[in-house]
Amino acid sequence: MSTQTSSAHGKTPRDLSATVVALTSLSGEGSTISGEISVVALSEGVESEDLRVKSPAHLDLTLRRDGGRFLAHGTVEATIHQPCSRCLAEFDTRLMMRFERFYMIGSDPDDVPGEHQMEEDLVYLEEGELSLKRLVAEEVILSVPMVPLCSEACAGLCAGCGADLNREQCGCADPEPTGPFAALANLKISS
Repeated sequence: MSTQTSSAHGKTPRDLSATVVALTSLSGEGSTISGEISVVALSEGVESEDLRVKSPAHLDLTLRRDGGRFLAHGTVEATIHQPCSRCLAEFDTRLMMRFERFYMIGSDPDDVPGEHQMEEDLVYLEEGELSLKRLVAEEVILSVPMVPLCSEACAGLCAGCGADLNREQCGCADPEPTGPFAALANLKISS
């Protein structure tokens, strides 16, 4: 099963939102799949209060057998909308991810309730079916910055009045130092 779809030369990208690949159907040379997961489909697995999907996710995927396992590798590109962790302004982030995962059909033999141990990047699929929507959603979630910043130079919000220091100066005085070493600020040392 070798499938290729491209958005080059003005072609509409193939919608992969509902595509599920039966791993047992892969031939020896494998399969190449390109297309998009729609905003609506991707939003079901990714969106939260602070994160929204802004564009369809583009997927370029190669699947092939690798001994008793199945190798999936490729790229995902998507745009998300999220608030800056310093100034709370909302902004778009373009995510570009490369991934490589191994899949096996069946249940995880080491799956002990309450214990999770990962020795390699191996995912077990009980039914032997790989949902491309789920694969892309997982990659997007793993690629979202832990501390999203609208820019590296973001000054954030004033702790006293809440003014956005990227847009305006506030009239707050510098805060008095607090903590166990605050008294050292008043220490005068003569030479």
